[in-house]
Amino acid sequence: MAKRKLDNNSPAGPDEKRPCFGSNGTPDLPPIPPINKELSKTVFTHQSVVSKLDISDPAASYERLEFLGDAYIELMATRLIWDKFKDLPVGRLSQLREMLVKNETLANIAVMYGLDKQIVTAPDVKTNRKQWAKVKGDVVEAYVAAIVEADTEVGGTGFLTAQRWLYQLWIPHLAGDVVEKRMPDVNAKDALSRKVVSRGVKLEYLEQRPLEMLKTGQQKYYISVFLTGWGYERQLLGTGEGLSKTGAGNLAAEDALHSLLVEQIAEKKREFDRRTRGIDQSLHGKTANGRTSEERMTREKEIVAKKRSMFMSSEFG
Repeated sequence: MAKRKLDNNSPAGPDEKRPCFGSNGTPDLPPIPPINKELSKTVFTHQSVVSKLDISDPAASYERLEFLGDAYIELMATRLIWDKFKDLPVGRLSQLREMLVKNETLANIAVMYGLDKQIVTAPDVKTNRKQWAKVKGDVVEAYVAAIVEADTEVGGTGFLTAQRWLYQLWIPHLAGDVVEKRMPDVNAKDALSRKVVSRGVKLEYLEQRPLEMLKTGQQKYYISVFLTGWGYERQLLGTGEGLSKTGAGNLAAEDALHSLLVEQIAEKKREFDRRTRGIDQSLHGKTANGRTSEERMTREKEIVAKKRSMFMSSEFG
């Protein structure tokens, strides 16, 4: 299929003061497929500017197109990684798909093509960073649906046109060390928690430094995991970096699980658990031997006090 040329119906038409992408411009971006005039207004209209008279009109805002485009994009991304990575397990395939379809990736596509400049919305939407990022991603989803709909009456090639365009944008994200890097263990945070957390002990996952914008348009996050307890105050246990906060956090937990310090803390926790279990067994054995309820309550208070003393000595000793 030949590359489509931009026309005046496209968000980056030749008369606009925006880059002309593709063979006549930046080689990194393929030409954006055009959409018909009937849908172009809908694609770029946010619900916040729809009047009460038009609120029941399904074409008044992009919400319905966004709903359809979200499903198309999910399917296209799934097909791409399914065909490209035949040896990866399902967990990794899901992580790669999330990287392609997540809101940040779609919002960056909107910015690269200037789609964000055409969105009509209430002023306060753009001042809310998180909401504005979601709106930009939503518009890309609506735009993809409009591409598909634009060609439904002329051979039904709209889906393939949108798929080809997105593939050209996505494949660089899947190249090089992005895929070759060790993927995070999604259970690493739980494993670390089980290993070191006890009563009064907590783990915190904090940004090590501000996120970085990559040349591919992706955002790179740097997360560190800290421990408070067992005699430590916000002790650094591990660091991780990734294309999402969740992925970076899981890699930080994995890093911590390979730390000698974590092994030492885990041994301290195991010893504490053994001692407290011994006390519990002693308590159950003695209270079952005909003590009065008052004696049992007194004994339980003694046990609680002893456990607290043991915990304090483990933490600060």
